[in-house]
Amino acid sequence: CISRQLYSAVKSSNRKKNIPLNTYVSIYSPAYSEQDGAEDGSFMVDHSLEAAELSPEEILIDRENVRNLREQIETALSPLEKKVFDLYMDGMTYQEIARQMKKEPKSIDNALQRIKTKVNKALKK
Repeated sequence: CISRQLYSAVKSSNRKKNIPLNTYVSIYSPAYSEQDGAEDGSFMVDHSLEAAELSPEEILIDRENVRNLREQIETALSPLEKKVFDLYMDGMTYQEIARQMKKEPKSIDNALQRIKTKVNKALKK
């Protein structure tokens, strides 16, 4: 039993499926190590956001793309789905939405599944 357990442990450690989880770097880790001497209190996420600054043209194009995507989603959703989508985007849970709309949680879950399908379809266009 012990040798088999050791064999299984070695075999699973050689798998590559958990490498992303085991080697990730948190975006909330300090940007500089203590050896670098820079102790400005900034985090990795701060520097990644600075690098992601867009030009005015790119911002305008992104806004237009978002507007077009919203229009596609709005036209694809039923009135019930629109209401569920708005409440879900406001941060409400399935149960909270069901209570507010006086529906069963399963019908809210079904609506959200349909919404996800329609949004994915709109994103692929």
